[in-house]
Amino acid sequence: MTLEQVINELKFLSLRNKSIEALLELEKRNKKRYDYLVSIGRTDEAEKLANKTLEWKIGEQIQGFVDIEAKYKDAIQRLPEPDKTIAVLRFIKGLKTKEIAARLHYKEATIKKRLYGRKEKTYSYSSIYEQIYKIIKGEE
Repeated sequence: MTLEQVINELKFLSLRNKSIEALLELEKRNKKRYDYLVSIGRTDEAEKLANKTLEWKIGEQIQGFVDIEAKYKDAIQRLPEPDKTIAVLRFIKGLKTKEIAARLHYKEATIKKRLYGRKEKTYSYSSIYEQIYKIIKGEE
């Protein structure tokens, strides 16, 4: 596995978590609509809505990506703070760098430097991506 593959899988994990949240919210709204239609006696429309349920799609998505999530959750938990918190918010919660910065009271540039790394004259800072890659490869 290469660093590029790790980066792509982590980005995918973040997007997948956002997708599942959106599908669950849609499912919740459909359930409320179904209950309303039944309460006013429009059972035929309620049945049509019930046939469009997304539960099976959500189940398939969750099951299909459990392996990727498990692989990275362990690596993320082994990161030092604040990198661990940033990684959880970015890859597990799916937040954008601006949202992470607001939550943690950092500048957005600081979050980006921690995620992607930086090289300065006096030292080189390893990115969160690189740290996770090393953990998965067994180097740390």
